[in-house]
Amino acid sequence: MKNISIDDFKQQNPKILKEILGFFNERNLQIHVGIESEFYANDQIIEELKQFNIKKEQGENQFEIIFFTKNNLKKLIDQFGEFKKTALLKGANFDGVFNQDDCFSALQINITIVDKHFNNIFDSNQNILHNAIAGILELSKELMPIYCPIYQDKKRFDLNLNRQLFRRGKYVAPTILNWGFDNRTCAIRVVKRDNKKTLEFRLPCANCDLESTLYACLFSLIFGIKNNLNPPEPTYGNSFDEQYQDHLFLQNI
Repeated sequence: MKNISIDDFKQQNPKILKEILGFFNERNLQIHVGIESEFYANDQIIEELKQFNIKKEQGENQFEIIFFTKNNLKKLIDQFGEFKKTALLKGANFDGVFNQDDCFSALQINITIVDKHFNNIFDSNQNILHNAIAGILELSKELMPIYCPIYQDKKRFDLNLNRQLFRRGKYVAPTILNWGFDNRTCAIRVVKRDNKKTLEFRLPCANCDLESTLYACLFSLIFGIKNNLNPPEPTYGNSFDEQYQDHLFLQNI
């Protein structure tokens, strides 16, 4: 995984997808994935995109669109690709940092694993949840060119900018490689939706390539499970606190 390039990873996408699907199929598991992509657009652009289910986000002129799939990753990628192509043609902006004084734009990946009886594995097996978290964190440094393809967008991870946003009550981006329970200041947030645990990966920028980003995230998750990796202790409270500033800063990767 060292010195990875976006082009090299894209060439491996079909092989990686086969490995991901094989892992879950062999274990009679299903992978449920949702994505939340943020972007900036004016009212005219949003009017021209009204056929899509777009929601307002916290930033001024910032919006969000959500897609979800049960085990059909290619369909999810194609659906989002169609939307993003249309939105870009209309003039929408998917930069990770559109305005450094306002909310940044992420592409968040929400993951749940269920068995053949539709039981949530993250609820029933804490070890699997911890392995998955550890794998994603372990490989994120090498995969940063996939998650944040434009160097200027690393400002999204700037500690001081995020502290300013936090003080103003705005949503923030992660600044260190960490995880926590229902903690929006972390790179990985474990949250309960419909009383079921979901792993929310908050690191990728909105202008990343979804296919490569999704496969990289799931490959890392599987890597953690296969190698029985253990994550660091979860972050409680604010990731910007001084006690957590010995972690690896994302902006420096």
